[in-house]
Amino acid sequence: MNDSRAKASREVRINDVIQIKKSSHFKSVKVIHPLNVRVGAVKLEEYIVDVTPKEEYEKEREYNKNRKNINLSSSHKGRPSKKQRRDLEEFLNHIVEED
Repeated sequence: MNDSRAKASREVRINDVIQIKKSSHFKSVKVIHPLNVRVGAVKLEEYIVDVTPKEEYEKEREYNKNRKNINLSSSHKGRPSKKQRRDLEEFLNHIVEED
């Protein structure tokens, strides 16, 4: 917050700039009006202004583009399904029986 680390107990004031670290970039927002209660994402736009530089959004786009390419090249996602596990066990048992 305002180019320094903030603790949870730090009070937010008008015109404070808050930087949020994302996986690939920093997002910056400026406080227009502080809140005392939680509000939904739609109403949040009434209380903050996005002041993130365009370069940071470029970093995000590049990161997402590279991440998408990596995910497409991967042939497996997560743990195997029950059918995949049974097929693997059958294959491994078949190899053991041949030896």
